[in-house]
Amino acid sequence: MPAEKKEINFEQLKAMVRIQCTQEECAAVFGMSADTLDRRLKEADYAGFAEFYKKYSHEGMASLRRAQWKAATEQLNPTMLVWMGKQMLGQQE
Repeated sequence: MPAEKKEINFEQLKAMVRIQCTQEECAAVFGMSADTLDRRLKEADYAGFAEFYKKYSHEGMASLRRAQWKAATEQLNPTMLVWMGKQMLGQQE
């Protein structure tokens, strides 16, 4: 009897990619190899994991940036204010 084809929960995969999980980490969660994950994504009309990652990882980065912005502007977190000043405004010690 052939082995059962492992399926991917795409919403769960998107959530993992948004928090920057690697291909190997995502594959492990679904109980498959990284190559199998890549193959399943190609079967679902993606170019593979790299394309999927590029498409959805930016959502996680935007969410993190939003939280940092909130910490600096609404919560007035001094550490975040200094860090963002250095990163975004080129300020120095």
